Amino acid sequence: MRKATIQTEHTIAFLSPDYLNALYTQPEWAAALVQELSGTDGKLVPVHVQTCKPQGILTTASSHTK
Repeated sequence: MRKATIQTEHTIAFLSPDYLNALYTQPEWAAALVQELSGTDGKLVPVHVQTCKPQGILTTASSHTK
């Protein structure tokens, strides 16, 4: 998973309650967000597929996709 998050051009986060509660999704979107903050624009692409309320730093990253 580490290698994939580094090599991929984009990470799509299909935001839903299930996604936000899943065990392995947080490390994936967090890795993409870190890369985006260090200069890789558009690395994390959050898409709301169900009504949900992301918490913490994901709130800011997902605010433009509603």
